[in-house]
Amino acid sequence: MKTSTYKYQLEKYTNPSSRYACPRCCEEHQFTRYIDVETGQYIHPDVGKCNRENKCGYHYPPREYFADNGMPQSNDFVMVEAKVRPMSFLPGHAINTNFKESNLYDFLCSHFDANDVDRVMKLYRVGSSTKWSKAVTFYQIDHWGRYRTGKIMAYNPITGRRIKEPFNHIAWVHSDILDFNLKQCLFGEHLLAGNTKPACIVESEKTALIMAIKEPDYI
Repeated sequence: MKTSTYKYQLEKYTNPSSRYACPRCCEEHQFTRYIDVETGQYIHPDVGKCNRENKCGYHYPPREYFADNGMPQSNDFVMVEAKVRPMSFLPGHAINTNFKESNLYDFLCSHFDANDVDRVMKLYRVGSSTKWSKAVTFYQIDHWGRYRTGKIMAYNPITGRRIKEPFNHIAWVHSDILDFNLKQCLFGEHLLAGNTKPACIVESEKTALIMAIKEPDYI
């Protein structure tokens, strides 16, 4: 079956390497490029959109690029084959819920009662990883309890800050699984099933855990 779609689209996220340094703010892994859906090729390294909409706001769409360079513009839409791929989920052997083997756990226990930390870590099904020494894994578990992926991060056990030197320590559990069709969901989404508590959205997984400890009456 064929369907109509935009000829140029922002590249879908697959892993950190599919995001680039923004031409304006120079932040790494924050820039999404436009691609030609027929060829799969980038239009130009600077044609895209920065994910930091509030702090940067850079957006250079294909139409403006073609106009700026005196290039003829083709139709906005093309007919493409509709390919429906099923969503992928993590297999059991890729899930490690031993949260106590993480620096983040050590940091939280140095500021909060260990029983409260254990309760929240189990509630949010936080895990660990051997990707880096005592790294933590934040699993994205959907409304039906299916593990969509896991974000692996490294933290300093004393300061609780993310380790960014000599590189930003962020990886994904699904990146090692061949032909994985990722559809992300919110961290903690599994807690919404049958929930009657007010739900709050915060910027990071670490913040969600800290607030869950301090404000147990909220999700």
